[in-house]
Amino acid sequence: MVNISCGTTADLGRRRWLLWRLPVRHMGRNLAKSPLMAIFLGALLFFAAGFIPYSEAYLAQAAEFTAPFIGPFLYMGFALYLSLIAAVVFGTAPPGKIKMMGFFFLSLIGLTWACPLLQSLLYDASPGIPGRMDAVFSAAFQIGCVLLGMVLFALNYKTAQPPADNDPPQSVAIEYKLRPVMLIVNIVVLPLIYTLLFFVAWYFLYWHNADVRAFYGAAEDGGFIGAIVNVLLNDAWMLTLALAKGLAYTVFTLPMLFLFKAKRVLFLILNVLLYLSGLVRMLIPDPIMPDAIRWPYLICNGALLFVFAVLAGVLLHILVFRKIVTELPPQKPAARTVTPEQAAAIAKARAAKAAAAKGPTAEQAADVVSAVIKGE
Repeated sequence: MVNISCGTTADLGRRRWLLWRLPVRHMGRNLAKSPLMAIFLGALLFFAAGFIPYSEAYLAQAAEFTAPFIGPFLYMGFALYLSLIAAVVFGTAPPGKIKMMGFFFLSLIGLTWACPLLQSLLYDASPGIPGRMDAVFSAAFQIGCVLLGMVLFALNYKTAQPPADNDPPQSVAIEYKLRPVMLIVNIVVLPLIYTLLFFVAWYFLYWHNADVRAFYGAAEDGGFIGAIVNVLLNDAWMLTLALAKGLAYTVFTLPMLFLFKAKRVLFLILNVLLYLSGLVRMLIPDPIMPDAIRWPYLICNGALLFVFAVLAGVLLHILVFRKIVTELPPQKPAARTVTPEQAAAIAKARAAKAAAAKGPTAEQAADVVSAVIKGE
């Protein structure tokens, strides 16, 4: 449950400022540390790449491949991209570091490695796509490096803290209740939407390219309808793959949804960045996919994943959770704690006051003095 104060206008503005100031301050400090985190993580990724046990077919292609001079810097760029995302997540997620790290790491490995490598995992090697074991070993080594990076993030990045006892009293409670039926509906519908978007992007941004068709051994372009019919008749596995990828992207979005159910805009931004992280990783050249094919592939999938990330994020965040606002009864201010010394001083003052009340009043004393003077 997330509670937000709703007192006067001034109190509400102050409360909102307090709610945003600490996460923004933490996120700013985390972002300032991101370059140092990226150097450590990038070095891990670069050196780990030399120990991956690739297959003989991959090594044969790698023997004819010349790595670009900027290769190490591309590893650093990918590490910086992940470090910046982690800086935002650590600085803005609700309190609870262990839960936050688990949910974030699950979405990270799913959206950055599992979903982009799903074709290799399901169908093994194909033109431009690494074999199953090559994909598994490379992903395992990189995920291991990122896991070590997560430990470094946890030690250096600031996280949100639970509310303090002296926080202002809260008059409104906001709770986000899960809708299981809508969750199931989204898990069923979103893969269908992804499949539709996949074939549109695949044809107009990828298959329409003559170099791409030549790479796959198809000389003619039969138009959009002809290409779809050919897929359904001869390459039905592409339809299965699109549905599987849509399902995988939807499922691996859920951990971040549960983590940021109270912050829609931030969730959408992080969702887009995580969807595109697999393509940022593919900016590092490899011997499997030539540059003439890799760039159309990145453009096609970049447009597809951006649109689907926004659409899936909006639908999941709006439909899966129901926002419930409850007014809380007025809270009495907490009793002030009194120290023993203060209690003794209060008792002494009360005793002196009581003794003074028992003595003669000023009027009585004046009457006595007057009687003495008169000789009475």
